[in-house]
Amino acid sequence: MPLKPGARLANYEILGSLGAGGMGEVHRARDLRLGREVAIKVISGDAAPSEEQLARLEREARAAGIRHIDVQAFDLRVHSGWVLPAWEERLAELLAYSADLDANDRAGIEDLAARIEELTFVAEIGVPEVIWPDGLSLPLRLHIPAANLRVGESFLLVSEEGVVLAGASTLPHEAFGLPLPVLGPLDGSTDRYRPGDSLDREDLLDALAVARSMWLHLDAPRLARLGRVLIDASA
Repeated sequence: MPLKPGARLANYEILGSLGAGGMGEVHRARDLRLGREVAIKVISGDAAPSEEQLARLEREARAAGIRHIDVQAFDLRVHSGWVLPAWEERLAELLAYSADLDANDRAGIEDLAARIEELTFVAEIGVPEVIWPDGLSLPLRLHIPAANLRVGESFLLVSEEGVVLAGASTLPHEAFGLPLPVLGPLDGSTDRYRPGDSLDREDLLDALAVARSMWLHLDAPRLARLGRVLIDASA
């Protein structure tokens, strides 16, 4: 399946094709993490590339940069056979749509729920849910964690049940081995959320924004390591 402009691979947004060869296709892309433009190569087939093929790929990427002088920085990322699945594109669209929702927009929420129900990747990543105060249970089939709360200078990790587990972790990314965006700042106090509390409905929308940020800034292996959460906003 060819990559289209606007599609995303890890933290890269595809801008257009720079050319194709026997091993795959070179794309012009934007590194969303660093705000720069790069050239990336998506390899055809399932086998991992050899050292000789990797060297060839690097030469091709540099050649693409010479031909397109407005691409100011170049990167080579090899994902053997990795073409963005259609459901990932749909999920990215839904996360962007959710960013504009208000907690009181029942029609918008129901529309989001209907769109999510149309997705077909339950078997791949499970069905976490967001439980709204009025009882509406909205399944969010995300493989993205959506709640790492900052309260003042402390950080609170949230379990798969949406319950705050612990605080006072000043560098939460050390627990996962990578930097994480956080939900916050909140009200500056350390007692808004305590272990055992659940998220309120306003923070739920912020959590969805964090999920969208993670989608843009973490690559697939890291997302898989982090797993997913269930956010309970009914408290």
